[in-house]
Amino acid sequence: MQGDFTRDTHDPAKHFSRVLIQQGRVPLDADTNEQTAILLHYLQTLAADLIGPYAGPLNDCGFNITADLKKMPKRFKPATGDLLIGAGHYYVDGILCEVAADVLYSAQPDLLNAPLRDGKSSYLVYLDVWERLVTAVEDPALREIALGGADTAARAQVMQQVRLVDIADLKPPLLPLTPETLYKGWNEIVLKWQPAHRGLLAAHAREVEDSALDQPCVIAPSARYRGAENQLYRVEIHRGSGPATFKWSRDNAAVVAPILTLAGPLVTLASWPPDLRLGLEIDDWVEVVDSDLPRLAVPADNPDLFQVREIDPVGQTVTLSGTPTRGGDAAKHPALRRWDQPGAAADGGAIPLTEDPWLDLEDGIQIRFAPATGTDPAPQYRAGDYWLIPARTATGDVDWPGAPAKPTPLPPHGVTHHYAPLALIAADNSVIDCRAMFKPGWAWGLTPPPPPPLPAVTSG
Repeated sequence: MQGDFTRDTHDPAKHFSRVLIQQGRVPLDADTNEQTAILLHYLQTLAADLIGPYAGPLNDCGFNITADLKKMPKRFKPATGDLLIGAGHYYVDGILCEVAADVLYSAQPDLLNAPLRDGKSSYLVYLDVWERLVTAVEDPALREIALGGADTAARAQVMQQVRLVDIADLKPPLLPLTPETLYKGWNEIVLKWQPAHRGLLAAHAREVEDSALDQPCVIAPSARYRGAENQLYRVEIHRGSGPATFKWSRDNAAVVAPILTLAGPLVTLASWPPDLRLGLEIDDWVEVVDSDLPRLAVPADNPDLFQVREIDPVGQTVTLSGTPTRGGDAAKHPALRRWDQPGAAADGGAIPLTEDPWLDLEDGIQIRFAPATGTDPAPQYRAGDYWLIPARTATGDVDWPGAPAKPTPLPPHGVTHHYAPLALIAADNSVIDCRAMFKPGWAWGLTPPPPPPLPAVTSG
């Protein structure tokens, strides 16, 4: 997630059960965040183990799909090819998904520009679930007014999108159109949306030989990471194919500037960044983001990148190298997000992804995208997937598993999507419900134990 964090320390393989804060120690955001991650991992794993990969409670199972317009309440006024999504709860890989009230497929809050059915084909209806970061830039209600505008904690939000896919586009095809054929081929179908091999990346800090500086405030000549500050680098896939590209940030892409107005390439900011570390400079690469971006039904690989051409701190304006296609609607909380790859090394703002060679970022940090070996399938890069690389001045190195000379290639740290089938719809609007349901405790005939007897009361 693109937040201002020191690092992400949660590792399920270590089997930590809780974080214990010690007295007199320096508090870190990573410790508090790891405690939350440990508890969330426990709860979601428990739910998935008890419920299964996807299911809803029998008495309040959500995401019931209605395709026949005649069966929908008239207040919805659905268009031809629309669907009605029923209210209730549903769990996907232990993640709770909720629909507070019946809603049209075309009006669901987490999906914009949803394509409707053509009335000629059969469709699979499925649920796509993931988490995204929400800060006070996207949701001003998170900001405590009493603090005078200071930013505090961010939030993780569950995104849930009911989506459609033509049966003819699935591999393997669902013939005949039954829940059995769907369940049998489900794992292979999911690979179309989330490939098993989304790339492997390794990171290290190379040795530095030049420098004869002997000043107390300068990083030691023996240090391999030469940055003056601790950083959390983010390497993110910008375009997943044709060919793949990536971008990087030394601050986990957490440097954002809210947009007040946008007129062509001229951007007026709602507030000027407080310092250079969190600010903008000439030739910086930026992208315009808003609340619509994660909700688009058919998103671009990523927003276009623009270079900063002019800066006016007094007027709080920034002139970009081109005209963004989004950012003009203040109600959508638009903002400029800064990326730190150099302009000279970037192709249209992003860097061409080449596998095998070590690629320089800055200050001695290098990354390597591992190529496929042996019979392994070729990596299928997906826009938005990212890796986090903590760099520390105390060690002059990065925090990465494996030996410094041979760091371990890792899959992306995120974004992980979770999927569940909901229904199959034939061309005649008939619906086959593919949801799984479980019975709550009372439905199994379970009764709570009797309360303990009350203690005897004596007078006096």
